Amino acid sequence: MYNKYNFKNKFTCLFLFLSLLFSTYLINTKSSRVNKIFIEEIGNIRTENGVKYASNAPFPIPSEENLIHWDSGQYKHIKEHGYYKSQGGGDWYYAFFPGFPLLWKATHLNNVGIIILNILMFLSALFILDKTLKKVFVEGSTIPLFLTLPSLIIFFIPYSEAFSFFIISISLYFLITNKRFLAFLFLLISATIRPSFTFFLIAITLVELFALIRSRNTRDFFLNLLWRVVPIILGTLFVVLFQHYQDSPKWFQFYHAQEYWGHKLAIPEELKDWSTLGFGINIALLIFMIIPLVILFVFFIKSFVSKKLSEKFEISKQDYLFILSITYLVGISAFALMFRQGSLHCLFRFTLCTPFAFIALGIGMSRVDKINIWIRLLTLTTLCAFGYFLLSTLTYSKTWNLEDSGFFILISSFVLGFSGLLKTKFNFLFITILLIANAIWTAYLFNWYLNDGWIFA
Repeated sequence: MYNKYNFKNKFTCLFLFLSLLFSTYLINTKSSRVNKIFIEEIGNIRTENGVKYASNAPFPIPSEENLIHWDSGQYKHIKEHGYYKSQGGGDWYYAFFPGFPLLWKATHLNNVGIIILNILMFLSALFILDKTLKKVFVEGSTIPLFLTLPSLIIFFIPYSEAFSFFIISISLYFLITNKRFLAFLFLLISATIRPSFTFFLIAITLVELFALIRSRNTRDFFLNLLWRVVPIILGTLFVVLFQHYQDSPKWFQFYHAQEYWGHKLAIPEELKDWSTLGFGINIALLIFMIIPLVILFVFFIKSFVSKKLSEKFEISKQDYLFILSITYLVGISAFALMFRQGSLHCLFRFTLCTPFAFIALGIGMSRVDKINIWIRLLTLTTLCAFGYFLLSTLTYSKTWNLEDSGFFILISSFVLGFSGLLKTKFNFLFITILLIANAIWTAYLFNWYLNDGWIFA
């Protein structure tokens, strides 16, 4: 049963995944001869400006020289020089929030040290979220399934996701345990780390409005806005002031900087990406985002239809977390789809690399038995087939190769979580197979990153 898939196995799965990840990478650093024992292509990657070239060289060892690429370069520049243009900063630097660079600067860590800190924050956050779900009576552990998601590479490089994941996880724990002052503090900090705070703020506001409509408790509504929305606004104002006093050409320059990424409302004519390695993950994610969208729609409709509007009722803490999470996931996915002319770049970073994905998976799995097994299987089969069809026919990616592995790992994780297979006696076998696949995939992406490969940004 699923409740047996809990304390002992989550530690076993964590140890297994990390051991496989590091052993996979270390084995491939020895020599190209060892690579032949493994998957040949996985050890033969060299890149130049994001383009892959054949090479017989083994994986490189992480070092001060090869850990800074893409967004991490912007974060390191802000850490060392702030946003000042006199120090080589440009207007686009303001799109990167100062929370993570300030943490990096305060810790005095080098490039290798900051990825170790990121890993520790990520692992700590997993157990904080696991404890949070138990506070709202979710049986079992989400940690093993979350470790099978093909997006984990983001927590192993000098990016801000691990810090954001950690801080938001703490804030949600304090929110659920009614420790308002601590929740206020960590919500404020969370708004200084990543610009995706906007969707967090919108999601909280929408859920609070729904709670107000159902309970008609105006006092609680305004108190919740004070403790949950105001800190996010204050954190944003801190970012505005911090950037303004460091050569910001405009107030709210982080908003104007989005123009460099071509963000504007438009119906996508085609689906594309910046990277074939991220494209498969994003396609699978976009297809399966239909499930939380339907859940969200049904939840709101059912709440109004099944309850008389004259009848007051409170939203449970579990429902609050669940609806908050899927509202965030659906909202930010819709933004990526409708404001980027069909480019899905970074979609998995904004969704799977957040505590909201963890919570949606955990609570979703705990409720999956309420849906008829045949409806579940039909839905999962249809979505998998549609995703396979898209990835086979879209102009951006028609050929199948190792770079599409993320697609298959992600749909396998979703099928495993929502088909009910985790509640069978073979659950640990299924999880172990996916952990092995994802450890190899994550090592593969880490090698791409160290070789300046374009894997997500």
